[in-house]
Amino acid sequence: MKRTLSIVISILILGIAGTAAAQVPAECAGRLNGIGYNAGFRGGVSLVDQSWNGVAQDPLRVDDLIDAVTEGLSNAEAAVPPGASQFLICRILGLVDGALARLENIQDEVI
Repeated sequence: MKRTLSIVISILILGIAGTAAAQVPAECAGRLNGIGYNAGFRGGVSLVDQSWNGVAQDPLRVDDLIDAVTEGLSNAEAAVPPGASQFLICRILGLVDGALARLENIQDEVI
């Protein structure tokens, strides 16, 4: 089961954005954009935590976890209007990176 969770989370991670960023991306390095990125990162962690709690932290419900996280990230991306500010783009990048980082943490905890 732990191997299945690892494989599924890896697929989700690769499917969304490659690997989670260890630091603020260069395009978000400025003060204001960095604030947006960090706020998004915290939101991504929170999204995964809420989704993980929503499945009672049950590794057997990993499909439900992935569905909830994917839906949350997709909704956030869909809400970004064309020509969005760099601040908003950085916030979304942070959201994805935070979600991926938290998924990696959960994977490490379960395995």
